[in-house]
Amino acid sequence: MSLFLTAPYIGAVFFTLITFLIKFFFDPLIGAPTPFLLFSLPVILSAYLGGLGPGLVATGLSTVVTWYFFLPPPFSFALGPSAAIQLGLFLLEGASISFISGVLKKAKGGEAEMMEKIDRNEALRRSEERFRLLVSSVRDYAIFMLDPEGKIASWNEGAERIKGYRAEEVIGKHFSIFYPEEERPSKPVYELRMAAAEGRFEDEGWRVRKDGSRFWANVVVTRIQDEQGNILGFSKVTRDLSERKAAEDAIRKLNEDLERRVAERTAELQEANEILKQRTREAEEANRLKSQFVSNVSHELRTPLNAIIGYTFLLKEGVCGEVGEEHQTALDGIERNANDLIRLVNDVLDLAKIEAGKLSVELEQIDLAELIRTMVENMGQVIKEKPIEVEAKLPPHLPPIESDPVRIRQILINLLSNAIKFTHQGKITIEAKTFPERGGIEVSVQDTGIGIRPEDVERIFDKFRQADGQSTREYGGVGLGLAVVKDLLHLLGGEIRVESQVGRGSTFTIFLPVRPHR
Repeated sequence: MSLFLTAPYIGAVFFTLITFLIKFFFDPLIGAPTPFLLFSLPVILSAYLGGLGPGLVATGLSTVVTWYFFLPPPFSFALGPSAAIQLGLFLLEGASISFISGVLKKAKGGEAEMMEKIDRNEALRRSEERFRLLVSSVRDYAIFMLDPEGKIASWNEGAERIKGYRAEEVIGKHFSIFYPEEERPSKPVYELRMAAAEGRFEDEGWRVRKDGSRFWANVVVTRIQDEQGNILGFSKVTRDLSERKAAEDAIRKLNEDLERRVAERTAELQEANEILKQRTREAEEANRLKSQFVSNVSHELRTPLNAIIGYTFLLKEGVCGEVGEEHQTALDGIERNANDLIRLVNDVLDLAKIEAGKLSVELEQIDLAELIRTMVENMGQVIKEKPIEVEAKLPPHLPPIESDPVRIRQILINLLSNAIKFTHQGKITIEAKTFPERGGIEVSVQDTGIGIRPEDVERIFDKFRQADGQSTREYGGVGLGLAVVKDLLHLLGGEIRVESQVGRGSTFTIFLPVRPHR
């Protein structure tokens, strides 16, 4: 049934139906022609388009339609002798047309199929020729064919360039000639066996040229088989990687040299580190001995100095008899210099304790304003020989702070003493300001002295350093005061900064927190 649903058979039914309608509606208008003439058209069309089958279907349908509708008696399958002969002739005509058309169509189809096959073979031949030309012209790869036993069957230009052999020198020979002597018995056989089993085999290794030189190659062997799975041979593609191999070897050698140098350098650094540790231990021991020596010397110096200060006090108070005006001045000088020396000894001792990490602070609540006022009043004895005025500027309400009063006093005395030392005349101002946003108080000591050169500002806080050697000779001191101030402020959680202009004076500003961080 499905056969008659195909396009040629549907066409046969359609052509017959159209002819019937034309015949049925137009016969009354054109007379009564021979009924078989018009029905030859669907038979011819069906046979031409579909061959024998559709032609016979159109012949049968046309016969039945003519017999029933157009041969007398109409609407009946009864036939007279003449009509039967006509109908038979129509059947013979339709069968002949269908047969001839089918044979012609089959012949035409065979011819088309043959031409298509010829075209395919020609296209394949051209494709193979183009592929052969492409392969033969490749110079960067050696591409050649092997038969199932491994004998060379083709050779391209790249193979000749890379391996050095011409085609006539290698075709028919086994491809093992390209391998080093030690690999020839086993490796070529192994490569073909793996390619036959897996379909493809890839390897990198040394290969040999015609002149005996070696080169590093990447090799791909691919199995070639027919539709039944029979192995026809192998294709082999070889690429010369000598330059890459040389680069890799050079990089590997550089890495090895680098690793060796790193190892040597690491050993040297370890040795230097051990030496440094030893030197550090020696330095720490020397520093400990120095601190101990400084501490011992400081204590030994303080004993006679305290005695000098004590005896001077007794003399000034008249305990040993009345002292004249000319002696009073000398005793004041002895007392002043002894106090300076005591302060220097204390700075040295404190510095030794700070370096050893043994200086402790005692925190208590301090009225900083009262402490500053007392210090300014006591400065009178120090500045009475100089035309200098000392002034304190304090806000009405300066909040108390929690700190070490002894260390605060030591810091301010050092700053004021420095200001007095380097100021010949003018004014020294000590001013305090609160900074709630920072949680502390700033105290500045401003003088109108000689000032500090910009290049010396960073050095004045170093131990045993002053602005220059001339200052040391002219003004005295060993350069410990500011170093001690900076270290003490660090212990108290504060900081110091300086602003100065040569010939116009300096301002040292310290910041003290309301409560040091512990």
